Amino acid sequence: MRTPRRSWLAAALLVIALPASAAAQEMRPELAPLARLVGGSWHFGADTYHTFTWGVGRQSVISKSYFVLPDGDKLVSEGTFFYHPGEGTLKAYAVAIDMGLDYFEYTIEARGDTLVMGLEVFGPEAGDKPLREVWVFTGDDHYIWTLFQEEEGGWERWMGGLYERRSGN
Repeated sequence: MRTPRRSWLAAALLVIALPASAAAQEMRPELAPLARLVGGSWHFGADTYHTFTWGVGRQSVISKSYFVLPDGDKLVSEGTFFYHPGEGTLKAYAVAIDMGLDYFEYTIEARGDTLVMGLEVFGPEAGDKPLREVWVFTGDDHYIWTLFQEEEGGWERWMGGLYERRSGN
């Protein structure tokens, strides 16, 4: 069905007429620990990178992850970081393809320059042991990522490395 021209015009005029304060909304204060991720692309070696952008009204942060392939970069996951008012905490949900994991659910705690994320994963390669990601920011353009798995003796490092922000892909 074709949208009437008047409706389209009215919507365009409404956007143009919005006051500057409504168009450039303030970031939700609870997202401050994630604001440092927005901008550029975060590379993990030469094979993968993430981007982070503001979501609607700066009320969330949108993440996208890519594999770098010879025939072009491939989007393999996307998710949303947000403040959950009912739980009073930062959360994230993401979906993925071609990783053996299809769905990620995070509960995030900010501790200074560190993000500690409880993680649940689902998919054919998901295990049954609890996981935790820790991101330690060592500057504006670097963070150390570590994935831990809970074992009988405590949290054991499973994998990790350095992410570096670059201005382009």
